[in-house]
Amino acid sequence: MRIRVQIDVRNLLMRKKKLILSNKGCIYARFQYEKLSVFCFLCGRLRHSERFYPARIVHGKTELEFEWDLSVKTIPKRVMVVTSSWLGEKGEGPWFEY
Repeated sequence: MRIRVQIDVRNLLMRKKKLILSNKGCIYARFQYEKLSVFCFLCGRLRHSERFYPARIVHGKTELEFEWDLSVKTIPKRVMVVTSSWLGEKGEGPWFEY
């Protein structure tokens, strides 16, 4: 299911939310986000990337642990795939081999 929401970019993105159902107890809804342009995989904020993370600037090139992974990003629904017989593997196209 996809929904469009407005979020305050000053806050952290949510990974999941506990939903309480009236008759079935509770479930967790996991979120994925589209069009994340400048997202920090270290802290989960949209204002900077992990390259410009404020703590990294202070601590230098020390090893920092990523709190987020690519599962927060969704795969776009409409992916344009360009196919061409000229881009095939060897022996699969309409060309002549010498």
